Amino acid sequence: MTTTFPGYRRPNGSVGVRNHVLVLPSVMCANHVVDRIGRALPELVTVAHPIGCGQVGADFEQTKRTMTGFASNPNVAAVLVVGLGCESNESKALAAEIAARGQRVEVIGIQETGDSSATIARGAEIARGLLSEVANYERSTCALSELALATESDRVEDVAADPLLEHAADRLAAAGARVMDAPGQDVERMTAMVAGGAQVVVFATGRGTPTGSPIAPVIKVATDSAMFARMRENMDLDAGTIAAGTRTIEQVGEELVDWVLAAAGGRQTAAEVLGFHDFAIARIGPSF
Repeated sequence: MTTTFPGYRRPNGSVGVRNHVLVLPSVMCANHVVDRIGRALPELVTVAHPIGCGQVGADFEQTKRTMTGFASNPNVAAVLVVGLGCESNESKALAAEIAARGQRVEVIGIQETGDSSATIARGAEIARGLLSEVANYERSTCALSELALATESDRVEDVAADPLLEHAADRLAAAGARVMDAPGQDVERMTAMVAGGAQVVVFATGRGTPTGSPIAPVIKVATDSAMFARMRENMDLDAGTIAAGTRTIEQVGEELVDWVLAAAGGRQTAAEVLGFHDFAIARIGPSF
């Protein structure tokens, strides 16, 4: 198996498998402005969420930590943070934490700029400049040791999912890649793992969960062949053949390894083609 992949080498030394410009609201009040900036420039990646204000203690710290990590993922080449101006997750402070990780970041505030329309126009202008900057990045040969793979299962048909993920993870780890997992609901778990630095996600599902990440390719592995046939548009790989006895864990596992390497090299997953941009941060503490 190859020990390299074509990735984007960032100025801070990290390696991405995508070259996104992310527009991130620091608070829910900025969601509409961020959405409108994204509509003006469809090549941008945007997210929306219901948090960023009225949070205290551990909950507030988790929000800041997750947003900072997500925006600093090496699949993101540059970030525009959009805030309101009075939120607890203050946009300039968030941008400073993102910049401290070596990420290219700009920030804009609605109250400071004047109103929503003015912020949308100014934000689109800034984002257009960032897109121009990152267009200069090109893929180069990178060691597989610089790839972090996140694995996730919805715990249906574990007879196929868990051994398959273990096989692929072991093969990739032996070649230098790193295995990441996290607890929680599907979207929260994916967000957390990508915020932790994973550039590629493998999601084994028996339910047909059609989720994806805004910034990381998510390879959907169906553990039920009937579901794979019904939801072919959403799925990348049929692992139901393991339970059916027509293919072995090793055979499907090698196909999954090939899929991971292909996705790292630029191949679009079903979730990417369909435009799934799911983002959520779990609440763990009190809000007011």
